[in-house]
Amino acid sequence: MKVSALMVVCSVRVWQQGQRFGPIKISQPAQISTFSKDAQGTHFPALPSSLRRYRPPTLGSDLGEGFESFVDKSGGEGESSLEPVLEAMAKGGAGKGVRFVSFRNNFNKIMQTPYNQRDEWRIDLHRVRGTVYMNVVKLEQEAAPSFGDQKKFMYYGYKFEELCTRPPGVPSNPPPPVDANVEFCSVFGTSIGAH
Repeated sequence: MKVSALMVVCSVRVWQQGQRFGPIKISQPAQISTFSKDAQGTHFPALPSSLRRYRPPTLGSDLGEGFESFVDKSGGEGESSLEPVLEAMAKGGAGKGVRFVSFRNNFNKIMQTPYNQRDEWRIDLHRVRGTVYMNVVKLEQEAAPSFGDQKKFMYYGYKFEELCTRPPGVPSNPPPPVDANVEFCSVFGTSIGAH
């Protein structure tokens, strides 16, 4: 038996000059559940201790400190499994009446398309019992030119987060390595218009 994937390519006019839209009702997001991801990419139920609390950073901290030991996200932007999201939804009792399941970044990519016509991407959609599972897949393409310090500037953001959430008593000399793969994730439900 041959199984093949169906790819639908369509062009949608997103906006016409002079066109007006009424307000779109967006509900306040409600947290359903949480999960965490460790340095090896393993997903597990989040424990309260894995959510690091905000603490004001020490003024004058060097955001470049530890850059040489920075562990960037493995795999980059690509296809991600919705499995941990679905497990968190089941744990949180969500599922009935859910019409779309996706990572937040997928909606960012869709909404930014009119403004970024350079990067190509594909959406994989699967509809199962009335729920649409959506995953944006970044296509292989020539890498966009980057300026020399781009990775360092990205590191500054991760370092700032580490400084603001470093538990008390963790020594700062040497600084703990910053690993962008370690994440605490929240699963939220919201409504946009009739969805």
